[in-house]
Parts: sequence; C-alpha cells; structure tokens
Amino acid sequence: MDSKYLGILLFASSLLPFIFCQNALSSYETVFAWKQLDFSFPDQWNQSAFISENNIIAGVKIHQDKMFLTVPRWRHGVPATLNFVHIPAQNQSDNYTRDWAEDNLPTSPKLQAYPSWAMQTIGNCSAFQYVQSIEIDLFDRMWAFDVGRVDIFDTNKEICPPKLVILDLLGTSNYLPYSFPHYIHICQGE
Repeated sequence: MDSKYLGILLFASSLLPFIFCQNALSSYETVFAWKQLDFSFPDQWNQSAFISENNIIAGVKIHQDKMFLTVPRWRHGVPATLNFVHIPAQNQSDNYTRDWAEDNLPTSPKLQAYPSWAMQTIGNCSAFQYVQSIEIDLFDRMWAFDVGRVDIFDTNKEICPPKLVILDLLGTSNYLPYSFPHYIHICQGE
C-alpha cells in the first residue's frame, strides 16, 4: 500500500474514537453542580469550624442510589472527608428535582457524612482523617484509603497511621480497617 494512503488511513482511524466518544458524551445529563459545598450538620456539630472555601470535591464514585464524594482535608475547616448524596430516580419529584432557575444550574444538595459523623472525628484513629481515594468493587464493598494526615498544606502532621478501610455498602456487616505499620510508610513533616 502506498505510504500516502497508509498515512491517511491511520489519521482517519485515529479520529474514530473521538467521533464515537462525542456521541456517547452528548447523552449525559448534569444531575448536581456545586458552586460551594455545604453539609447536613448534626445539631451538636460545631459549624463555626467549617470553612467553605477549604472544601472541594476530589473524588466521586456511584453505587446504586448514592453518589460518594471525597473531600480532602488539605486545610482546616473540612468537617467530613467521606460523604454521600442520594441520587434521585429519573421521575422522582423531591427536594433534589432539577432546579434550573438560579444561574442555570441543577441543585447542589448538602453533603452527608459517610458512614456517620462519628467516623469523621479528627484525632480519633478509628475514624477517617483524610480519605485520599475510594473504590467500589463488584461485591458492594467500598475500599477507602485514609492517609492519616490533616491540614497537609498548613501543619502536615501525621495524626494517625495510614489505613485501608473496607466498608460494606449494603450494611450487612461492620467496616474492616487495616492500619499500615510504621515500617511500611514514610512519615515526612514530623
């Protein structure tokens, strides 16, 4: 085959994924959008410690009717590092119905701590300190990696050893934590 035609064929075949990808992406719909995060705080929670601009979404995973979101504790003022919001059913009419009136954006529901607010306590090594990332497997388990540090851009102190926590998303069993021994992880900034 002539090298000229081979080059054209290779170029055309390299465009095919973009063409099909564009068609696939056009069918997605924005369900939630946040300009600023807010949380469903329990009554006893000290909301004055919440600093809105220090809260950003770093990770998102979907499981059944829940969207799980990680919010890193890079700076102080982050009340919960692992959170969720309920995903509305397609024809459901509740407080998550899409409201396009304000700035042409859908609703931005308040984040709920997962699995509980007690699991978000800074300094309690049984609780989450800073969930770096999550993964959900085929057996309805969430694997959450907690680095054990908070305020990494300010003080960068390790409060707890890093751990891997496996959570049963169906609620049939308790969570399973594994703390990494000191000889496996390197502690810088101490």
